[in-house]
Amino acid sequence: MKSSTAKYPTIIKTIIAIAAAIAAAFVLRALYTAATEDPSAGGMTSQYQDMMVKSREMFVEKADDIQLATMELLRLPSAEIMTDASGAPKILTPDGAEDAAPLAGDAADSLAALFAPYDCGGRVYNIEVTPEAVVFYTGYYGSGCVGFLYERELGTVSGYTEMFELSENWKIFYLMSED
Repeated sequence: MKSSTAKYPTIIKTIIAIAAAIAAAFVLRALYTAATEDPSAGGMTSQYQDMMVKSREMFVEKADDIQLATMELLRLPSAEIMTDASGAPKILTPDGAEDAAPLAGDAADSLAALFAPYDCGGRVYNIEVTPEAVVFYTGYYGSGCVGFLYERELGTVSGYTEMFELSENWKIFYLMSED
């Protein structure tokens, strides 16, 4: 039978291993950030990463409104949603005309909530409905953008610098122009 003092070396080793893993993560993050300077955008890709974190916070904060509005927006083949001078969302068709049949009821309220202030300080600037996805633009930096999107079918959206899965069809992205 082993004594209870034999457990302590294992616990100490575990604590040291966890502390080392955390320290290594910080070092790798610092090295990655230092190595990924983007001179064309005038900053670091860490700026995009910070904006992606903010997009994730926004997604979590208003998940119900985002999902309800998205399910209704998926009925449109393509459109762009922006706000007017009063802050009310306007759905525009591909030719630039206002959609004659905008969302109603709970979906309209959810869409309005998406453009309202977020507790985390984020903002949805515009939404684009494409044949592949519903794209929520939450930030612009240099010649790129950041946001989250809903893929109509998994694996059909491409062309972004980075995309990370939130859950199932939901992704966070950033796009850095090569200009």
